[in-house]
Amino acid sequence: MSDTRRVAHDTKRDEGDMSEMAVIEARERLVFLTIREHRGPADTWTAARDRTARKIGLDPSYARRLWQRWQDMKDVSGGAYRSLLLAYQAQCDRLDEIGDRYDRKTKDLLNEAHGEKRRESGPESHLLLAGQLVPPPTSPLCRAGQERA
Repeated sequence: MSDTRRVAHDTKRDEGDMSEMAVIEARERLVFLTIREHRGPADTWTAARDRTARKIGLDPSYARRLWQRWQDMKDVSGGAYRSLLLAYQAQCDRLDEIGDRYDRKTKDLLNEAHGEKRRESGPESHLLLAGQLVPPPTSPLCRAGQERA
């Protein structure tokens, strides 16, 4: 009998831990989205939080409760958790796309620079790739030189 009670207690405790983890995750996502929404020194965090809540379809009063009393909350509503999760994933996807564009642009610039290195093949061309040598104004790498010419 004592084994049955112990198993039932462990199951209940695990459910509570999962609910508390959901509250922590929901608050972290709300904070992340609010930071992204904040407009700077003239903006308040409360206004940014409420704008974020309205934007993702969350009741601003629930966002306030999650923001201020998350330590006392035992669980978070499924709808609130889902809207925060979807908004967080969308924001992360946008940031990943920005990173991918930056990587593609960097790769294109490096490929372009490698092509210039092959054409120049001078003794200092390896410094040009490392960014230690400034190309001459007539070089195709220097946009200012192209505009002047």
